[in-house]
Amino acid sequence: MFRTNLREMAMVGGVASVLALVGTGTMSPKWFGCFASLGRSVEDAVSCARSSLGGIVTAPESKPIPGPVCVLVAADGNILGLDGAALIATSDTACCRSDLPVMTGFVPTTVVVGDVLPVAEVVVGMAVLKAFESRPEMLKALSEINLGDLDNPRVILRGGIVVDLGGGHYKRKVERLSQVLGELKRLEAKPKTIDLRFARQVVVRCNEPSNSIKKEV
Repeated sequence: MFRTNLREMAMVGGVASVLALVGTGTMSPKWFGCFASLGRSVEDAVSCARSSLGGIVTAPESKPIPGPVCVLVAADGNILGLDGAALIATSDTACCRSDLPVMTGFVPTTVVVGDVLPVAEVVVGMAVLKAFESRPEMLKALSEINLGDLDNPRVILRGGIVVDLGGGHYKRKVERLSQVLGELKRLEAKPKTIDLRFARQVVVRCNEPSNSIKKEV
């Protein structure tokens, strides 16, 4: 059976090459139907030929090129660098910036560069990351996004403050967090945990055992 890469032939020789093959008997006239219309794309031709050949002809597949690393993943002994589309950009984090936030709390489904991590944890983690990216000063403060509980992703800020975000509305919650941190700085308080899970209240626990602040927002 005659086999060929129709995509390569169409790109290099064009329709003239196909006509020549049909004329010499190398290509069956029924295959020429794949190229009969000059308006057809190469993808259409490959699809048509695949049907004629029972799946022998396939178009070459290529993985998307990852963008710059914006977050690290530390899970199950693997350290990976992801770009903004959750594509694995590198497994060599030695070349990544040391100030990048880290996602934790789950096991990656793949460690191959160019693959995407389509797990639910990554979807939530990227949503949290984008919310922090909307406020550059908050992104600089972000150290870790823990995704062990998807109903309550937890972030750790540089300096050790633990923040419970709860589910959804992350951009709004990051804005509230920025306001609360500003107020705590004014009060010279030293927060240990900040709980943003409640609709109208932020609960702050400070390092001193007797200190607990509840702020209505």
